[in-house]
Amino acid sequence: MAFSGGGALPFVANAPTTLIELLQKAAQKAIGEILYLENGKEISQSYAQLLTQAEKCLFGLRRLKLLPGDKVILLLKNNCDILPAFWGCVLGGFIPVIMEVPPTYTDAHPALDKLRHIWEFLAKPLIITSEKLVSSSFQTSYVAMSQLSNNATDTSYYKALPDDVAFISLTSGSTGIPKCIQLTHRNLITRARGTNLFNQHQPDDKILNWLPFDHIGSISDWHIRCLEVGCKVVYAQKEKVLGCPLNWLDLIAKYRITHSWSPSFAYIAILNRL
Repeated sequence: MAFSGGGALPFVANAPTTLIELLQKAAQKAIGEILYLENGKEISQSYAQLLTQAEKCLFGLRRLKLLPGDKVILLLKNNCDILPAFWGCVLGGFIPVIMEVPPTYTDAHPALDKLRHIWEFLAKPLIITSEKLVSSSFQTSYVAMSQLSNNATDTSYYKALPDDVAFISLTSGSTGIPKCIQLTHRNLITRARGTNLFNQHQPDDKILNWLPFDHIGSISDWHIRCLEVGCKVVYAQKEKVLGCPLNWLDLIAKYRITHSWSPSFAYIAILNRL
């Protein structure tokens, strides 16, 4: 077990202690908004609408007889599908694992090797994907996102505890076989609150993230942290920036972004283009 502490956080009455409570509280705020930039379109969604979509996914997952603690792999391309599926799992006490979608299921590729390894390591869990992304190797263990999103809502949430595992994040595998990192509700909320306080983030911040959600920074710092402070977030697809790094600056200007981020390679790419 690894531990890092930055001291006690200030006491806040009725502060959320689980991610489920965090999403519920964010849904009650009028200012929070998500803007998905998907395939040339803008899709606007309030935090309350995100909660409703997650409740529909929860209904569908429970119909599949999943039990709290069951692992679920999220193999989805669009951010507007990933987040409702992620939260649908959290609401039910299921443990989501967001993974990169392989470009092929027939030829050798590192992303496919990683998927197969993690799927087998976690005892072949359910995969949430789309009909277009199904491989014959995984057909007995998948459900299409369209089947989960077209349901009634289920508002009977799992009664999570702060030290329950909320989701699993994967290491890159650059130094060997990818490792599963178990993250608890307490860990994620403490980090979110601490970061917002230390950096003086405010509800009127406007956040831009274009990194994929299988990266721990995207789901923890640039989603969960944003829910904690209740600010607006803009989620672009990685291809938009990887194809032309200067698009990152254009998006910042267009949406009046106050905070964004990237590993160092994107800053180097921008410098080279300039």
